[in-house]
Amino acid sequence: MARLAPAVLVHVAHAVTDLEAALNLLKGLLGGETIDAGAGGGLGYVDLGWPGQAEAGRLRLLAGDPVVPWVGSQAGRLHSLCFRMDDPSTVAGAVAHPGWWEVAPAPPLGVRLVLIERDAPVPVVT
Repeated sequence: MARLAPAVLVHVAHAVTDLEAALNLLKGLLGGETIDAGAGGGLGYVDLGWPGQAEAGRLRLLAGDPVVPWVGSQAGRLHSLCFRMDDPSTVAGAVAHPGWWEVAPAPPLGVRLVLIERDAPVPVVT
């Protein structure tokens, strides 16, 4: 049987209630740098990286109305892990979305997996 290439961690997404406070901590105190940012549909995101780190393994902050139910009364909550891989459709339980696949979080404290093909753009998942 052929061995598949390992998945690559693209980012860890963390949903927050106060994006400015999260940026003050992660950029100001911990030296993160903004790599990408965007907004739409009531959601804002900022991708952070750290000097000397590869493209993979970034931290994505999510804030806005679409993630409020996920965060609840907390200041923040782990939202999802995004991985690049050869064939996301082969992962048990993965549900196809346009351009990506999702493995839903297991209640009550699970985290969703966002799976994308090696050359696919990184989606903004709410």
